[in-house]
Amino acid sequence: MVRADDATIRRRIAEAVKLHQGDSLAAAEAIYLEILAMLPRHSDALYLLGTLRFQQNRHYEALELLQQALKEDPKNIAAHNNLGKVFDGLGRWEESVASFHRALAIDSQDSAALCNLGIAETWLGQSDASEQHLRQSLALDPASHAAWSALGYALYHQGRVREAEAAWRKTIALSPAFTEAHINLGTALLAQQNFVEGWSEFAWRDRLPDSRIGRVAFPQPRWKGEDLRGASLLVIGDQGLGDQILCASLMPFMIERGVKLVVECEPRLASLFARSFRGARVIAAGKPPSPETQSREISAKADFVDLAETLIRHPKAFMRHAGYLKADPVRTAALRDLWRRKAGGRKLIGITWSSARVRLGPSKSSKLATDWAPILKVPGALFVSLQYGRSDGDLAEAAQAGFAVERDDSIDVTRDIDGLAALISAMDMVVSVSNSTVHLAGALNVPVWTLVPAGPGRLWYWFEGRTDSPWYPSMRLFRQAKYGTWKPLMAEVAANLGAAISAPNRP
Repeated sequence: MVRADDATIRRRIAEAVKLHQGDSLAAAEAIYLEILAMLPRHSDALYLLGTLRFQQNRHYEALELLQQALKEDPKNIAAHNNLGKVFDGLGRWEESVASFHRALAIDSQDSAALCNLGIAETWLGQSDASEQHLRQSLALDPASHAAWSALGYALYHQGRVREAEAAWRKTIALSPAFTEAHINLGTALLAQQNFVEGWSEFAWRDRLPDSRIGRVAFPQPRWKGEDLRGASLLVIGDQGLGDQILCASLMPFMIERGVKLVVECEPRLASLFARSFRGARVIAAGKPPSPETQSREISAKADFVDLAETLIRHPKAFMRHAGYLKADPVRTAALRDLWRRKAGGRKLIGITWSSARVRLGPSKSSKLATDWAPILKVPGALFVSLQYGRSDGDLAEAAQAGFAVERDDSIDVTRDIDGLAALISAMDMVVSVSNSTVHLAGALNVPVWTLVPAGPGRLWYWFEGRTDSPWYPSMRLFRQAKYGTWKPLMAEVAANLGAAISAPNRP
């Protein structure tokens, strides 16, 4: 252990920072801990170790260390900035915004704090304020690729897709290897149905730290679109539940052309996919991957999005279908009989009102008891909750407001996706915010109305300006005009639902 004189501490801090900047995190960490063992309240060591913990994705430890550092030195702008980033990583954006405002109270011209503030405001749906702060940041530092990238986010979530595209192209010009900007540019291009360039940019997703196909050792060569008739293809689950369902629409096309598919999917989808794709070998994804996925007898590998990248190159290339997923017919028949008896002649409308995704979920979520009131007042319908996650409180609030929303407690709709598919198939219609439920309904060819949000929850695959979905013939899209404002959209849906139920050929 070193002596705790000021000169020695300064020298050791300088050594640690150099190691830290050179990505020698373990060596830097050892010095920070050594200093804190002698001086537990040393503000620089607390701040630097907190920053390192954030880089290690140990967010709660980082939070505590940075808060301690700021107690010792409230004027440390970098600590305020990094604390804001930690809150951002935890999805606590109000606290993130507050941290960046505290940094700017110390120095209103700090370009990094302005940039970080703009990013947090975008996730809060405050894209107008976000744009203002990001442009201020760029006025101070025009070559900041981070600020240009963040400006792209703010513009995209305002619906200014072409301007967002330009901002991300500027980002790439400044930082050609910036993965996030390439992926975001890809989403903007895909949203405009520019598939050729869009897929090329979106392919940068393989470089993300959580990319399964990019980071896990599968020995097969990557599929480049070559004819695999009579050969085998490993399709790897490298996306979320909804995305895997979305791109699974292309698997029947491959099977019909004589490709032997080995499908590694999200475990909750395994039984549903096995029933639906009779010509495929379906394996639940695991860590480590199943030995079956390691076979060199499999000719090539692809992730689910690779199928879309290869087969969908223009707006008319989508595969038409009448439902490519097949729910368990026995469970479906039993549920349909049960719920039709409960409905007593009313139409069965399955609903979900929220999304659990950490970053995008809040912008896609609504309040059942208040936002959904116009829909729940529509006569002639029995509303059935398909909502995953914890919904007891929401259902209780709706009941207190006078709205009866039923729930089938025999099915765990979070874990039992096969059961959820059967329940959806028992419904006459599904009305839902944009989440995995709408993908299931569309893939099952059940009539589904999807409430597409404004702001951060705007996903590329609903495209721009469409009321239909080329992915799902049974789907209709209703679009929120302004972030967080559900009233006009819900009124529109309620009016359409009332008309559909009362029409001769009602859903």
